[in-house]
Amino acid sequence: MVMVKWLLTSRGLRQTIIIYKLYIAILVIVPFSLYLVPKHYIFDNEVSFCLIKNIFGTECYGCGITRSIFSILYLDFGAAYMYNKLVFLVFPLLVYLWVRLIVIKVKELIILKNYL
Repeated sequence: MVMVKWLLTSRGLRQTIIIYKLYIAILVIVPFSLYLVPKHYIFDNEVSFCLIKNIFGTECYGCGITRSIFSILYLDFGAAYMYNKLVFLVFPLLVYLWVRLIVIKVKELIILKNYL
């Protein structure tokens, strides 16, 4: 109840709008910052972080998905398919969820601005 009262004040609403703007900016910037990660950190690493592969010695359906997604980001579709064939299902789903989250937050921001 106290949070709702604070949010309905002009100061609380302005702070909430600033937080929403910052959140949206982070949502947009972080995926593009993946280009700053050097390629050799992703592709030349022989150590697997997959728990199933480390324990049982077999690859799971998610093995190679990180390298596949980075390969798609660098427009190397052949390598992406080689690392993990499911990337052509997973990557569009991730992009859809990312865009959907941004759209939802922008709509919420517009609604909050209308209360000012």
